[in-house]
Amino acid sequence: MACKTSSLPLAGSRLRAIIICCLTPSYASADKTDDYIDRVMTERQIPGLQLAVVRSGRTVKTGNYGLSNLQDSVSVTGETLFPINSMTKAFTGVAIMQLAQDDRLSIDDTIGTYLLGMLIDKLSEQPFTQFITDQQLQPLKMTKTAEAGFDYYDYVVAHQARQYHFDGEGRLHTLHVEFAPFLRTAAGMTSNATELATYATALQQGKLLTPESLKAMWTATILSNGKTAGFSDLENGYALGWQVIGRDEHPAVSASGGNATSLVIYPEDELIVVILTNLVGALPIQFADDVASFYFAGSQ
Repeated sequence: MACKTSSLPLAGSRLRAIIICCLTPSYASADKTDDYIDRVMTERQIPGLQLAVVRSGRTVKTGNYGLSNLQDSVSVTGETLFPINSMTKAFTGVAIMQLAQDDRLSIDDTIGTYLLGMLIDKLSEQPFTQFITDQQLQPLKMTKTAEAGFDYYDYVVAHQARQYHFDGEGRLHTLHVEFAPFLRTAAGMTSNATELATYATALQQGKLLTPESLKAMWTATILSNGKTAGFSDLENGYALGWQVIGRDEHPAVSASGGNATSLVIYPEDELIVVILTNLVGALPIQFADDVASFYFAGSQ
């Protein structure tokens, strides 16, 4: 399929054409999801994007679009891995619930009882990175995620997409960030859409947590004023490492990172949408519902 281009503002006032939506050879023809992603990437000037959709436990859509590396014109493929930033907190939340299931902690304990990510180190008697790898990644055969590790800004990760952002004048920059080791429970992981879809499916199927633990983890915290609060009107509650999208139709839970990646689970619809981009500020949480709408019951 022919690639589409879009002129993006780069250094100074120059305009440089970059490939914005080149579908991989795995597509014989584009469908309405591809057409929608094409449009969103052009509108939001997203260099590269990876997609996975699961319905009723079966993967019904995967897609790799655009470029993972603008400097060298490297296309996004199934092998591409994306930094997931704060989505890492979802794995930490699951780890805490796994410890709670084993009666090693109570989720009602005050934060002062433990220190941040060190509670996992203390109670599991191993580094939190190893605990998450042993208890979550390896059992689900998430080999690419496990091999990438938890310190993606410090070491070379094979097939890793570069991250970009626009400055206030509309110029595109390569993102350079450093995270101290103690922050890696919140923002250190790298993964791909397929393995994250496997992870979300396993959660729903009770492979990592009991239904009771899953419900507790996804229950929004009630504040002292008797209400919930979240990042936005959409993500209107905060749970244990996850955001809650509370509403009458298609309620969901989400895990997002860097304003660049989002994993959204619609439990009542048995639907999962994973969208990974390499543009900080792409905000896929804002268009994940649109992608999901193609796959809700009765939509096809």
